[in-house]
Parts: sequence; structure tokens; C-alpha cells
Amino acid sequence: MSGRKDLCDRKRYSKRRTGQSVCRGERMNRIPMYLFTGFLGSGKTTFIKNWIIKKAEGKRLLLLLCEDGAVKYPEDFRREYAIVCSRIRNSGDLTKELLSELVTESGAQAVIVEYNGFWSTRRLKQAMPESLFLKDKIFIGNAEDVLIYNRNLSPQLIDKIASSSQAYINRIRPDEPKQVYHDMIRSTSGRCSLFFVNADGRTERDVLPNRAPYNMREKLVLVPPDKFAFFCADLNRLPEAYEGHELQVNGLVVENDDGTTPAAYRIGAETARSVDDVGSFWSIPCVFEGEPPVGKWVQITCTVELPAEPEGEPHLIVKSYSPGFSMEGKPILFI
Repeated sequence: MSGRKDLCDRKRYSKRRTGQSVCRGERMNRIPMYLFTGFLGSGKTTFIKNWIIKKAEGKRLLLLLCEDGAVKYPEDFRREYAIVCSRIRNSGDLTKELLSELVTESGAQAVIVEYNGFWSTRRLKQAMPESLFLKDKIFIGNAEDVLIYNRNLSPQLIDKIASSSQAYINRIRPDEPKQVYHDMIRSTSGRCSLFFVNADGRTERDVLPNRAPYNMREKLVLVPPDKFAFFCADLNRLPEAYEGHELQVNGLVVENDDGTTPAAYRIGAETARSVDDVGSFWSIPCVFEGEPPVGKWVQITCTVELPAEPEGEPHLIVKSYSPGFSMEGKPILFI
């Protein structure tokens, strides 16, 4: 039996960013939710106000406020942009019933969430009624303290950055080295677009290269087993950079049952941000000719097939495989 399927068979988005898989047609009758994450003092309110000015497009907005920042939304601003505000003081208050009621009463055409930095985003996703879908997730960090959060509250920070489409580092000094922020974001998300915002409000897109731990100039690119996490993040961020290359990758074969891609299998490994982090399993869809040894570590020789959808995942097209090196119990770091 061949594991290969037509990647265009299902008109679905692969929702690495939102944790959901939704057909395009289903979205047309649902209300988009925009999730803005970050810790108190990161600049979320100012960012959201500017975002509304540029992108509200006359829609009636429901704004859910999940923490009290120093910057407010003045009444005249709310009136001008047709904003209905609702304050959520406890994460336990987030329920499908409450959100459905707020959407109905406000007549909202879009929902904006200014989220609490200490609440799990999974809580919000579990509370989303069928009338909503998560359109976008944006992380805002303050250069003055985001590295402290990275050291001391890494799981909370990972939760906010993971699956975000964009990340903004505010209040960065012109002479400040940006590599450390680049590495912080890239160690969690390979596809998140990163921007630096200076004190005067000027925005600069991150163009720093990822420091690849393997030679992309070789005819056969050898990805070391302990560099799978970097490879996984980098492949999802810049799949075009791997197109046309032949790769050798080590990982654990698992069945693909997440419903986000037609590929029958995935290859992955347990990954972590640091030696103190709780590991998580990262994987890449794989297309095998025949049935691979599910549950076994293998070393595959493969090429990359670009995603069929804009938000889809790249696939590894396996040409051959052999027994691999087991990384069981050894979480692979992203550095």
C-alpha cells in the first residue's frame, strides 16, 4: 500500500498556527478571532489600537480584555471604531456559552482578544464556540524583559509564541544586538515572521539568517540526529530553501492521525527549548512508498515537497530508509 496521496485532495488548511483544521467553505459563515498575546507591559494595547486603525475596515468589533494594562481604550476611540469591550477577569470565566453570548449581544463581525500572558492559550481555544474561528495569533514582547520571561517562565512564553504568525519585539534600542531575540523566536517557531520595533515606532523585519548546524551546500544534506528540532523549525519557516535538496534525516515514525494533511505518516522526535523544559513531540509529514516501521527510529533519505496550501506543512518524500539512531528519552534542543 502506498502512503502517498494527492496533497490537493482535501481543501484544508494545516492549522499549525491555530490548532484547528477547518474547510475554507466553513469559514465563510463564521466570525474571525484575532488573538494578541504577550505579558503585561509588552505594548499589546498600543499595538492593537494601531492594528484596529489600519485593519478594522469598518467592521463592528468585540474586544475581549483579559488583563489591565497601563494604556486604555478611550471612549471616543471605541465609538469611532464601533468597538464593544468586555472584560474577562479569570481564565475560568472563558466558556463557549459566555463567548457565544458576547458575540451575539455585540453583533460583532470580528473578535479581538488582548490575552493575559499567564493564561494558557489552550484554554481560549477550548472555549471557542462554533461561531468563531481563530484567524490569526500575534505575539508582542518587550525587549526590556522578554529575555527574563524566556529564562524564568519559558513554558508560558512558548505557549504564546508557538503557532503565532507574527512576533513583534518592542522598544528595542538601535544599537542592541538582535540575534538573541531571533534565536529565542526561532527556537519555538520556524514560520513566525519576526519584527523589531524601535522606540520611535519604526518597524524593521528580521532578516538574520538561521545558523544552520549542517551544510546546505552538500549534495546530500546530513541532518544530525540531535539537530532535528532546528531542522523541523527551519523547514517550516523557509521550506523553499530546502526544495531541490536531498536530505538525510533521523526520527521516529508515527501514524498521522491529526486530520490536517493527507500524508499517512510523520517522522519526529521529542524536542525542548532548554534542558529544564518539558519536552514536546515535533514532527513532519512523510510520504513513504509502502508501509514504514511505525514506532521505530529510522534514517530516511528524502526530498522536500512544498505545501499545497499557503498555511500547509511541507512534506518529506522518502526515497529510502534504514534503521536509525534512537533519541528516546533525549529531548532535542532547538539550538
